[in-house]
Amino acid sequence: MSSDTDFDNRKAFVTGGSRGIGRAVCLELARRGADVAFLYRSRDAEAEATAAEIRSLGRRALALKADLADAAGVGAAIDRAAAEFGRLDVLIQAAGAMGAWHETAELATQDWDRYLAVDLSGAFYVIRAALPHLRQAGGGAIVAVSSIAAQMCQPRNVQGAAAKAGLEAMIRWWRARKAGAASARMRWRSA
Repeated sequence: MSSDTDFDNRKAFVTGGSRGIGRAVCLELARRGADVAFLYRSRDAEAEATAAEIRSLGRRALALKADLADAAGVGAAIDRAAAEFGRLDVLIQAAGAMGAWHETAELATQDWDRYLAVDLSGAFYVIRAALPHLRQAGGGAIVAVSSIAAQMCQPRNVQGAAAKAGLEAMIRWWRARKAGAASARMRWRSA
């Protein structure tokens, strides 16, 4: 990303904003002019540091604590961000589950479930909750951060590969559906 202000006065929502890729995205969006709300699960000190840095860049920040695997909590966070900012223009799904990698035979059921709950179901929950707000703002953009694991399963990471492959399939479906709807509108208007 550049230092341009191409996100000037945009309202963004980022998952996983307290650290890693999500934090970097939050800060870059703020540098480029966006107000940023972000979701985090447990790292209060890191979340406050991210919010403070966003504010130091002259932008509004809203740190929202919720588990991405909790559909109701995610919906409430999206609604709060849209209410406080007045709209949502951008959604970045950057959060990802963390855990130990194991061979499939040794992978605990709860580890499998957690990866799918965060990386796949959580992405669905946040996108579904954000869509009405993005549409109300005139369209908006959705970006989902994936992993090379979606194309080539790394040893001892079947859970991450399955979750990210599912995320990519979901995004391809939505993109194709949106393109199909736009194409249908164009045909209808030209008829």
